[in-house]
Amino acid sequence: MRIVIDAQQLAAHLTGTDRLARSALRELSHLDSENVYRVLVNAHAELPPELALAPNFRTVPLQVRRRAVWLVQGLPRLLSRLGADAFFSFHNLSGPAFRRCRTVVTVLDLVPFVHQQSYY
Repeated sequence: MRIVIDAQQLAAHLTGTDRLARSALRELSHLDSENVYRVLVNAHAELPPELALAPNFRTVPLQVRRRAVWLVQGLPRLLSRLGADAFFSFHNLSGPAFRRCRTVVTVLDLVPFVHQQSYY
């Protein structure tokens, strides 16, 4: 199975989302040597040095300027080009606008949705 993981936030400051991404990638890398993983990363940043990925993991550097446009246009094309069977995103509710494969997104915090008037 070809699994594409959106981990573009890995280079950013250490947040809850970043911690989850690092832990999940580290554990998947140790546990699964059969599936093929493509990890989408920020082209302007390096992977954290403590995150040594297994040989079945490859990074795909990206330069995304406008995430909303990328989700609608770029991501579906990229998933098709990579032959993705599954897509996983660590970004709150960020998945491809047009699904070409199974999709899993992470919901880390519902505060912006539950308390919109006081959050924004």
